[in-house]
Parts: sequence; C-alpha cells; structure tokens
Amino acid sequence: MPAEPRIGLVDSGHASAQAPLIRAGRRFWLDGEALCEGALAADDLGHGAAVIASLTAEAGAAELCLAQVFDGRGQTSALQLAAAIHWLIEQDVVLINLSLGLRQDRPLLRQACAAASAAGILLCASSPAQGAAVFPAAYPQVLRITGDARCAPGQWS
Repeated sequence: MPAEPRIGLVDSGHASAQAPLIRAGRRFWLDGEALCEGALAADDLGHGAAVIASLTAEAGAAELCLAQVFDGRGQTSALQLAAAIHWLIEQDVVLINLSLGLRQDRPLLRQACAAASAAGILLCASSPAQGAAVFPAAYPQVLRITGDARCAPGQWS
C-alpha cells in the first residue's frame, strides 16, 4: 500500500503546473471504433484541472493517477470509461472519481465498476440534482455526488 492514498481520476486531463502531482497518467481515445491508449494530452476542457485543484485543496497529500477520456468536445464513451477504470484498478488506487455521467447504462461500464468495487475501490460519480439518473452514479456500488452551487469551499449540503 502506498504511503499516501492513491486516488484515481477519470477526466479531461491536468494543467501543466499540476504535472508534478500526477503519479501515473494514461489517455484513452477512440479511432473509429478502436480503443487507443497513449500519453496524456493537453487538457482542452480545463475540467480535469479544476477537479485536481479542488481535490488537492481539500484532500492534502495524495498520489494522483489520471485517466484522460475527454477530448476538446467533452464527449467520451463507455468503452473509454471501462478501459480507464480497469487501468486505475491496476494502479492500486483506493478511490476513483468520475465527474461525469452517461445517459444510458452500458454493460462494459457496469462490469468495470463492479470489478473496481470487488477490488475494494470506492467509486464516486456525478449525479444530477434533478432529472434522470446517469451512469455510473446509478450503479448500486457507486457513491452518488451532486454539486451545490450555494456551497463555498469546505461546505457540504
């Protein structure tokens, strides 16, 4: 077990100044219908950088493993997400943060989340405050997280 908790993030990347915080990183993208893997690319969306900034401000010391699944359009697939989760399982993380949601249940994603849960990994995923459920937050082994714009840093609702 690592000295510091090892946290997995599935997101859009990191800011260049955050590179020293990333213990391991892998990018997952589609070329047609083929899954490709490679080195991390620039965070064109900035969402991953914002999540990392928020996480490190609140959590303190941690080893971060980043699975990049979004391109500049902010879209991903169940195949990319499943590959990212399986890679994070191999990185021996204790928690996986998924600040995202797909509108439809996909067997690949469901099975990847079940594998992570069976490995003792806590899964946290975004869940809308209103409207239809999204996946992976709707899976029973996933902790559903909803943001509340009324909260300041350090507050919970």
